[in-house]
Amino acid sequence: MDEDIIEAMGKAKVIIKNGKVIDVEEPIIEYCPLFHKHSGIEKLTKEEIKKHGI
Repeated sequence: MDEDIIEAMGKAKVIIKNGKVIDVEEPIIEYCPLFHKHSGIEKLTKEEIKKHGI
């Protein structure tokens, strides 16, 4: 069983097992002007992180 724990958009903890996202915690950073400019994300949430694929 392969397990990775990474920090993704907005400093959110993401747990990946066998290539599938198992859990995404709420990000620490709620707004990033770079994410907003390049992807239109105004507020970083765990749902946005899942939708945009880490």
